[in-house]
Amino acid sequence: GLHDNPRMIEINEDSDPWPLNYFVVGTNGGGDFWMVDLSDPKEAICKYDSEAGGQIGPSEYPSWAAYTGEVERDLRNPKKWR
Repeated sequence: GLHDNPRMIEINEDSDPWPLNYFVVGTNGGGDFWMVDLSDPKEAICKYDSEAGGQIGPSEYPSWAAYTGEVERDLRNPKKWR
């Protein structure tokens, strides 16, 4: 949806459209998104921070593998989310 309508989620305090080189891989449900930068050969995970005016920056995950490992751990412990 973001690639078809890049203004669906705007960045930099709603002044810029969503950069099409980011592929969203997760959300916290509160307006923040984690994504892979498709133009980065390292497959770095970035974070869209809604509370910081829609800034995109480094996430707490150093790599795609670290992010997916966290998701897998969460799926194995569903009580964490109750």
